[in-house]
Amino acid sequence: MKVTIVQFAPQWHSPDANRKRLEELFQNIDKTDIIVLPEMFTTGFTMEPDKIAESQDGPTTQWMIEQAQRLNSALVGSIVIRSGNCFYNRMLFATPDGIIAHYDKKHLFVLTQEPQKYCPGEDTVIVEWKGWKLRLAICFDLRFPVWLFNNNYAYDMLIISASWPHKRINAWNSLLKARAIENQAYVVAVNRVGTDPAEYYSGFSTIIDYAGNTMVQLAYTESLITVSFEKDEMLKFREKFPFVRSAS
Repeated sequence: MKVTIVQFAPQWHSPDANRKRLEELFQNIDKTDIIVLPEMFTTGFTMEPDKIAESQDGPTTQWMIEQAQRLNSALVGSIVIRSGNCFYNRMLFATPDGIIAHYDKKHLFVLTQEPQKYCPGEDTVIVEWKGWKLRLAICFDLRFPVWLFNNNYAYDMLIISASWPHKRINAWNSLLKARAIENQAYVVAVNRVGTDPAEYYSGFSTIIDYAGNTMVQLAYTESLITVSFEKDEMLKFREKFPFVRSAS
């Protein structure tokens, strides 16, 4: 399995410009199976969902499918979706065959108006893709180990899209490593860089293996990298150290 993480600086409330910028960055991708983008990658982390929300079948969803087909890769990241009477911080998982899975952020960030502006998700979501089981999560979810616990080894990789500010980046680094160690799963976490009206973001997008070893970390600037993953090695490690099974 090859996964590409794309760390970039979204322009505020500018979906067209952000999709165009990502297409430019995608030109640097060779061959990969999954491309992971930050949280609210079309708008920045906004508390004005009424101004920028899309429908589930809106332009960004269609764009993600088109890019997945063009690159022959799954594409994953969160955007603002309106559904019924609710706005959701929704992570979309688009595949080349047009299938869209989605996860609605469960834990809304208490230090902003997110709990007042958005409805929380209720369901865990694990996507199966090319023989791997992928657990989807968004930013603040990272602080809740029980929510992300890999009960009976239900998933192989935890994928996190985030808008995590620089002033709490030490917590980000520590929590990512903890989630990998306690769940004995790869962690792929993509954070944004740049600024919005409220925060400065330094990135530190990170990939950690099932034993807690940092494989890749990107910081401060727009950048991307593709990493290969070995499932057999992870399974051997779990067999030798069945800690998650002991806790289940």
